[in-house]
Amino acid sequence: MTTLNDTQRPDENYLAVVLANALTGRSEDQFINDYLSGVARCLASDPRYYRSFGPWWASLKQMLVEKGGAGVGVEVDSDIAGVYGYERKALTAVAGYLYQQDRLAHGLLFASTHQLPVPESVDDEPYEFVSYDLDLESRVTSNG
Repeated sequence: MTTLNDTQRPDENYLAVVLANALTGRSEDQFINDYLSGVARCLASDPRYYRSFGPWWASLKQMLVEKGGAGVGVEVDSDIAGVYGYERKALTAVAGYLYQQDRLAHGLLFASTHQLPVPESVDDEPYEFVSYDLDLESRVTSNG
């Protein structure tokens, strides 16, 4: 049976190259703060925005909580964050951004179902991941 651990994630070396281009003179900490501030603004506008990060959301939420919460609640799925997160937080932010941009390009920004690729040696079908954050879904429901 395929698990989240079987899914393919971007290579850290590739992410490091993308990050180097994204820093534009900032430190990694400044980059993360700027990025998370933008994410928090988008979530304040529409809480469904978290769905666009798919499995990367748990790690991004963990960073937001560490930064002060940004109104996202405090419950973080540490199992998912453990699989979809890198030791360098800036690489996790870049991976989440790249994933989100792909979702946007395919018109799936607010879709909660994600088809994550797995090696053919593991399965010939992608792994289905469903984004569900109780804290933010309760805001979606209450916003009508």
